[in-house]
This record gives sequence, C-alpha cells and structure tokens, in this order.
Amino acid sequence: MKAILIENQDWTLFILSLVGILGFLSPWSQQFMLLTPLYLLTVAVMLLSSYKVNMRRMLTFMTIASLGFAVEVLGVSTGFPFGTYWYGNVMGPKVWGVPLAIGANWGVLVVAAAGIMKNWRANNFIKGILGATILLGFDLFMEPVAVKYGWWIWENVSVPWTNYAAWWVIAFALIQIEFKWHTKTDRKTLASTVIFSLAMFFTVLTAFSWSTDTWRKILIVAGTFFFMEFVAWFAHKYLMHGPLWFLHRDHHSKTDGFFERNDAFFLIFAIPSWLGLQFGSMAGFNWWFYVGMGILFYGIAYFLVHEVFIHQRFKWFRNSENPYFKTIRRAHKIHHKNTAKHGGESFGMLVVPWNYFTETKKLG
Repeated sequence: MKAILIENQDWTLFILSLVGILGFLSPWSQQFMLLTPLYLLTVAVMLLSSYKVNMRRMLTFMTIASLGFAVEVLGVSTGFPFGTYWYGNVMGPKVWGVPLAIGANWGVLVVAAAGIMKNWRANNFIKGILGATILLGFDLFMEPVAVKYGWWIWENVSVPWTNYAAWWVIAFALIQIEFKWHTKTDRKTLASTVIFSLAMFFTVLTAFSWSTDTWRKILIVAGTFFFMEFVAWFAHKYLMHGPLWFLHRDHHSKTDGFFERNDAFFLIFAIPSWLGLQFGSMAGFNWWFYVGMGILFYGIAYFLVHEVFIHQRFKWFRNSENPYFKTIRRAHKIHHKNTAKHGGESFGMLVVPWNYFTETKKLG
C-alpha cells in the first residue's frame, strides 16, 4: 500500500514541478511566485510522509531546517558566510529578514540528498561529500532562477564564489546531522523524486535564460553523449567481441585480482575525450571541446552504471528497485552468461532491447 501511495506521490511531485515551470514562464509569473512557500511546504509534507514518521524523524527535520534558517539569518545580517545579499518579498513572511520558507527549503533538500546517499555502501563521511556535491550542483541551477525572479538579491551582479563554498560546507554538516540522528534506511521514500523534480524545475527555467550559443554548446555535449551509446554498442559487439577479444576476454571470466585487461578500454575511450578537451580549449573552446565534454560525461556514466552499479567493483550502491535500472542490470547479466567470443546478446549499456523491459515487468 505504501509503495502504491509513494508511486502516486512521485507523479504528483513531477506534475507540481511541471505546473510551476509553466506558471513561471507564463504572463502570470508574479502570481505563481507567491505560491512558492506553499509549494515548499507541500513538498516537505510529502517527503516526510514517505518515511516512518515519528518524533525522532520530525525533530531531525526541524533541527536541520532551524539550523539552515539560522545560517541564513547570519548571512543576511553580516554577509558571512555566503556574501552580501538580501531577500525579496515573494517568498512569504520573513523573520529577521529571512523568509520562513527558506528553513523548510534547507530541510527538504538536506533530507532528500541524505535519503539518496543512505542507500550507498560507503561511510558517512564519503556519503556526506557526495550528498553535499549533489546540492552544490543543485544550487548552481537554482541561483540564476532565484536572482531572475527576485527571491533574493546579491550586492554584486555575479554570485560570489563564497556562496557556493559555504553552501557545500553547510550542506555537508547538515547531512551529517541527518545521518547521525536518523540512522534508519527507508528503502521506498520520495528522496530521489524530490531532488529530480526540483532539479527539473530549476534546470528548465535556467535553460530558458540561456543564449542561442549556450544552447548550441549544450546540444553538442548532449548529442555526443547519446551518440557514445551507439559507439559503445558498436565497439562492444564488433571490436571487443571481435579482434580486441584478447583484452575483453577476462571480463567474461572470474579473476582473482582487482584489475582486468578489459580496463584498458577506459584508456582507449579517454583518448578522444582528452584530445577534444585539449585541442578544443587551445582553439578558443571550439566545438571539439564540447565533443570531448560529451565523451567525458558518458565515461562517467559508464563507470557509475557498469563498474559500480552492475558489477559492484566499488560497493557504493545497493540494488535498485527502479524498473529501468533493474532491466539494464538483468540484460547485462544475461550478456555475461555467455563466456565465449561469439553468441552473446544485449551489447548496449544505457539502452537495451525493449523485450528486456517487458520481461522484467513480468518477473516483478
């Protein structure tokens, strides 16, 4: 019953974010901005309701929200640690110059980021670093939107680097409080959905403020990333299971050591990325640079999905119940059942044949 409820809440959060995007881009954006505190309160209630709600859960959330609010009061009053800024009048009632909704914002983001990290097999320090980095990336997209719509105003035109440094440090500290005080790992929560739905909201609104040249660069990076899936499929099927089988063979058999000959392909695929980044930057950051970025991002995705999630060479992730991740992991396991050079199936990484999705759904 709880899983069904959470699944419905997943869709509700995405729909709310979509409505918010359309509202902020409409002629009635000023009216929609006034709903921001109500939206944050709704997200907070939905997030907390997906956990086992008890006094400890509520006290932890309130402590994180209160500490985040207190740091904001310090920042508005003194300029430390973020830099000199002040809040506009669209975020609801303020106390000591800081909207009360900002405390809820800290609570939601920290609990959600920590909720994602709790399923990783790493110590709390490492998980805190990764969680704070997720929130730092989140802030990079939130700042342009917040400034554009008057949520807060910076003394200078550009956002100071101290804001991002302070954001990371404070997020890390608050995530550690969440780990320390709320140690239980709830498998089915809205943590991931909260982060992704809010990220979608701020990313889309930020993208609408970009210039045509910025869009062109983003499309080159994204296009290269997705084209690399085809390159990886082709190389896997016709090269690794072809003339380069002597490097790939040990990946289909058990080895005693940590490293495999197959790891050489990391270097092979890194070469075009490095060449693009190097020569593209030397030529004034031309399109080759962004091709190199696309290859780099695909390499990072490959490492996280293939080495960490599927083969668990680094014990960072627990098994996911997400249908997509269950499917690509199952497809890869079926591929590895064949230990010979020929006769394998499913050579892609991020994209696998549709029948694997239907079979995974049947198996549950």
